[in-house]
Amino acid sequence: MPGYKNLIYTNAEELIHPDSSFSTYKDDIHITATNSLKVGMMKSNSGLNRWFTGPIISFAELLKYIGGDWSKGKTRLEQHTLLTKELRKFSEENPSLNNDLFSAIDKNQELLLKTIRLLSESGYTSSIVSKILHNTTEQEKIFLKLWRAVESNSSYSNIHDWFKELSKPRENKFSVALKNLFEDIISDKQKRINANIPCGDSARDSVYPRIKQGKKIRIVLHGFYFLVPIQKRLFDVLSEKYDIIHVINYQPNYKHGFQSVERFLHIQQVGFERALPYPYTVNYHAKEFLYALNGSFTAPKMVMNEKDIKKVNYFEFNTLQQFQRYTQNNDEHYVSPRAIELRDFLTPIEYVYYKKLSEHPLGAFLVNIHLINKRKFNVITGKYDDIENVTHTLLREIFNSGYLFVEGINANREMRTLDFLQVISKGFTTFDQWTGCIDNLITTKQKIENQLANHNSYDSYEHRLYSFYHEAIGYFYSTEESLTFVKKGISMIRKFFNMLFNGPEINISEYVEILEAHINKNIVASLPENLDKEIAKSIISALKELKEDSLDQLDRKDLMHGLRYFLAQGADIEDSEKELYGYIEPGTTETISSLLNSDGLQFEDNRVIHFSLMDNEAFPTSQALNIWPLSIESFGLLCQNNVYLNQLKIRKELEVEIACYQFYLIMSNAVKLNFSIVRRFNKQKQLKRCFYLNFITLIKGSYQQINQLLQKEEIPTYVEETIKFNERQYGILPKNLFNRCPKRFVYSLLIDRRPTFYDSFHEPFLFQQLIQYNQVHTKEKNRQDMIDQYRNWFPHWSETKKNTYQTAAIDYATKNSDKIKQHYTWVNRRRYPDIRMKLNLFGSTSEGEKEYQKEFNKDSVPFTRHGDNCKYCPFQFVCKESQLYVP
Repeated sequence: MPGYKNLIYTNAEELIHPDSSFSTYKDDIHITATNSLKVGMMKSNSGLNRWFTGPIISFAELLKYIGGDWSKGKTRLEQHTLLTKELRKFSEENPSLNNDLFSAIDKNQELLLKTIRLLSESGYTSSIVSKILHNTTEQEKIFLKLWRAVESNSSYSNIHDWFKELSKPRENKFSVALKNLFEDIISDKQKRINANIPCGDSARDSVYPRIKQGKKIRIVLHGFYFLVPIQKRLFDVLSEKYDIIHVINYQPNYKHGFQSVERFLHIQQVGFERALPYPYTVNYHAKEFLYALNGSFTAPKMVMNEKDIKKVNYFEFNTLQQFQRYTQNNDEHYVSPRAIELRDFLTPIEYVYYKKLSEHPLGAFLVNIHLINKRKFNVITGKYDDIENVTHTLLREIFNSGYLFVEGINANREMRTLDFLQVISKGFTTFDQWTGCIDNLITTKQKIENQLANHNSYDSYEHRLYSFYHEAIGYFYSTEESLTFVKKGISMIRKFFNMLFNGPEINISEYVEILEAHINKNIVASLPENLDKEIAKSIISALKELKEDSLDQLDRKDLMHGLRYFLAQGADIEDSEKELYGYIEPGTTETISSLLNSDGLQFEDNRVIHFSLMDNEAFPTSQALNIWPLSIESFGLLCQNNVYLNQLKIRKELEVEIACYQFYLIMSNAVKLNFSIVRRFNKQKQLKRCFYLNFITLIKGSYQQINQLLQKEEIPTYVEETIKFNERQYGILPKNLFNRCPKRFVYSLLIDRRPTFYDSFHEPFLFQQLIQYNQVHTKEKNRQDMIDQYRNWFPHWSETKKNTYQTAAIDYATKNSDKIKQHYTWVNRRRYPDIRMKLNLFGSTSEGEKEYQKEFNKDSVPFTRHGDNCKYCPFQFVCKESQLYVP
């Protein structure tokens, strides 16, 4: 394979040694497979020990400048929008189509686009694929027709044109891409430093002397132990003009452990050169692991060491919270095959960064506005239906974003009111359902209060507590003003949505101008903090690049679908693609990293590395291979005919070997290694350590030692604040509430004005308490009227559900009338004879609770009385003791 060379090392220190063969290439252009490797190399290349002097970039950075804007967000938006348009046209023009099949294609549109992009990166066009695949399935036929309909557009064809130009003998397409990349890097001081470019150097200084015609040109690649199609294609084309040097960790005297390097870099055909004639040693555990992979097991059975905690290197945490506490107290590099699942949970809020527009609150706000439109293929009519998708979850995201303002007031002020509407709004999907429900609630509240009020009812919290017992039901708790505020917020969302969605065809530039105008007028103008305004402007800046697109007039529905994809892209991308397409920024602070994104640790000092959540379900990691709608047979045929696409097949075949190589690579130069699992993770219980940890000498930490490591000073996860509250009358209801649980008493009557319930679990208890009390203490001639009224208080319940609970409640009340007591209290000389104790305090009693007795020795009562009673408490999900209680 002309143009390729391999430089191998056993330990990263070999590259840094003054006599290393690597020094021959130190002034060339260096490209790393991951951002992590670039960061690690730069950390070790500081001060007096500058072991490479050439500029360094990651492949993710390079990718943004090759292929005719192929990897840019605006290109993906254009591709997705065009595909959406063609899907809709195809369904309209083919009414006899198998609707179930087309529905499946429509639901998987993003996978469809991903497959088109993958095949295009491999050099395929729809016509080439059609010639290879003779016996196509129905879904493959539709796929090829859709691809053929869109691929003439420049957003799809530019990559083919770019590679065609690159392949010409004297074409300098690659040097132009590098020059543009370095110009952008040099314009940013921090990026320039991260790229190892001296101050004062221009892009011309960085690029042209190193890839000058007539000179032996070299590109040095680091850490490419597997390749994806676009990498293989680019490097193969460049290898015809330049020398491509792969610098890779590899030991040729082992049969197993390095298969991925051998297959992807063609070690046997190309050969290799050693960085040093006598390799450095590697970490003891890495050596154990490598021996075991090759059939020599040296690790003894796992033991404990109760005397010396410093020798312990394996921990089994029961919960994720325990592991989180450990990460807060112990300064180690945390690496895990579950990193993506853990990243947001473990990263402190001050270190959170936004990898894509939709992760910033304003970006999420815009995404959620677009999610209001739900396009669904109707399998009965064979046409697309655009329906509203105004769910409580979606409204909650929009209200809580901080970017919805009602008459200058941030809508997140009324989050609690919106949450109280969750149960009654279950199943809502349209704006009219929401506004109609709120109007009905306000009317019902007014009617109830007119019926129950006395002339003291609004004088104080106490009078209100005993006058309006209906407020124990969450959606009746909020004031008319709060409900009206929420309605106005929903109306503002509707106005913005209609401005985007309704109307004639529009192009991208006009559409973005509408977004931009709304952000400037209705959001930026109301933001109180300058930092928030700057962030909002950065989102506008990201959207402005879309104005350059030249798409013809588009249906607003197609464009809305595409822009939603543009804003949210990257959300569900596997880890290797996050690196490849640059969703993980170099230099960002993360508590935990994936195995793929930790290869730079081999170059860092003080390398205490902790492999965490290494359970049997997580490791070895799998390599995703989703080529839908192509069948496995079709994919195999296409791989046979294309060396670039075949890289994916090899990668899938070697997924276990790749995972083991990553594991070994990170261990190889560590100073100390720790390992751990978490026994309970999400819905998985009784997880065990992965099979491969048996190859390593492990000293297990006891529960006492784990607790010792967790006992260090805990980093506060809250802000202390003094809360002032009005003095409350300590009557019979507050006394019994205190006896049940003092913490619940504080939450209900000191921080809040009354007990109230808004969870669907509590609703049946509230309904039955109303019916039972009515059965025992209401005159018979009035009972049915009251029952009808109470049934109307639950408009979202079916008649069957009401009948079932009503029958059960009347039956219980008839048989146990002595247990349904009538309590009274006095407030400022006004007697309240029906305080509805059980409506506010139903369910199990707490341990040691004194019912209907005053607790005189309050200091001896624990602040939290958690137990079975917790499930009847409205604060169970915000109370730590409640969540930790195990029956």
